[in-house]
Amino acid sequence: MKKIICLLLCLAVFAVSCAKTDAETGGSSGTTEKEVDNMIRTADGLVFERTGDDKINFIGRWFEKEIDGANHHVTVNDGSELQFAVSGTETVTVGFTVITSLKTPYYAYMIDGSDPVRKLITDGDIALPDTGEHIIRIITDGITEGEAKYKGEIGFAFSGADAHGGEIIGIKALNKVIMFMGDSITEGVRALNMSADSDGNSATHSFPWYTAAKLNSIAVNCGFAASGTVGAGSFAPFLDTVNRLSETRENDIPAPDVVVVNYGHNDVYFKDTDVMPRYKAALDALHAKYPDAPVFVVIPFSQTHAETIRACCEGRDYVTVVETEGWNPATTDGVHLNSLGANSVGVRLAAAIRQTLGDGFFDAE
Repeated sequence: MKKIICLLLCLAVFAVSCAKTDAETGGSSGTTEKEVDNMIRTADGLVFERTGDDKINFIGRWFEKEIDGANHHVTVNDGSELQFAVSGTETVTVGFTVITSLKTPYYAYMIDGSDPVRKLITDGDIALPDTGEHIIRIITDGITEGEAKYKGEIGFAFSGADAHGGEIIGIKALNKVIMFMGDSITEGVRALNMSADSDGNSATHSFPWYTAAKLNSIAVNCGFAASGTVGAGSFAPFLDTVNRLSETRENDIPAPDVVVVNYGHNDVYFKDTDVMPRYKAALDALHAKYPDAPVFVVIPFSQTHAETIRACCEGRDYVTVVETEGWNPATTDGVHLNSLGANSVGVRLAAAIRQTLGDGFFDAE
C-alpha cells in the first residue's frame, strides 16, 4: 500500500556539520575535511573515491555527440553534473561549446564542497586556492526554457577540461543519487528573478538541489518548463521524459537510488480523465526502468489534480505520496519558487524522504 505522509505538523531541519581542523586535513592544502587512503570527504559532506584514472565522472542525463567534428558530452538538463579532481595547478578551464540559439547558459562550479559559483559557459576559467589536490563539481545551472531541447538536443555541450600542466584525477562520488522529475518548478525556472531565461533560471537554487543537500546526496534534475502529464512543454510529457533523452535518443542513464516526481501543475487545463491514464503509465514505466528505486510523488504545491494523483498511486507499493497542502513556499511570481521557497520545500521534502527510508539510507558507502 502507498504511504501518505503529512508534514503539516512535523518539520525537520537537516544540516551537515563540516567543521575542519588542520589535524583532520593533515595540514594539507585544499579544503577537504578528511582523507583516508583512497577516500576524500569534502566540506559539503560528499564522499569521493579516486578511480585511478583521469576520467571525468558524469552524473545525470548526459549523452555523447559529435559537434563541429569534435566529441562532446551533451545534456539538455539544468542540474546535470560532472566531477573530477585536479592537482598541480592554480587554474582549471572547463570547455563548453555554445549550441544554444537564445541567451548564453550558465554553469556553476564548486571547489572542495564550497557554495556554488555561477558563470557563463563562455568563461570556463576557474581559479583554485593553491596547487594542492581539489575536488571540482560542475553543474549545468541555467538555460533559457525556449531552447529546442527535445527535438534539437540543444543544451550544454561539454568538450573537456584543461588543468594547464597540472593533473586531472578521476573520482567517483559514493553518495546516493536522487532523480527529480517535474516541470519548471523542479527545474528552478525564475528561481533568481522574474526572467524565465538563463539569467533567472538556476538548478542550484531549486528545491531538488536543497533537498539533496539536506540528505547528503546528489540531485539529478529532470525538470522541464511547462511540461506535464499531458502537455510537452519545453521537452516532452512525463512518460516520454522517463523513456527518452531527446526525440531520437532513448534514456540509458544509470539508475538513481531514489526518484522524486512533481508533475501536475501544468495539467490544470486538462481533465482528470486525461491525466489519470497517462500518470499511471508514467509511474509504471518509471518503476520498470528503475525497479529498485523508491518513488516519492509530491502533490503539486497548487494542489492541482491532487485527488487524481493520489488515486494513481494506489496499489503501487514502491510509491510514497508526499502531501504539500499548507506548505505555501515563497515564490518570485506566485508560482515559481525563489531560493527561499525552494529551501523551505527542501527541508520538508527531505524530512519526508528520510522518515520513509530511515536515517542510514543516505550514508555514503
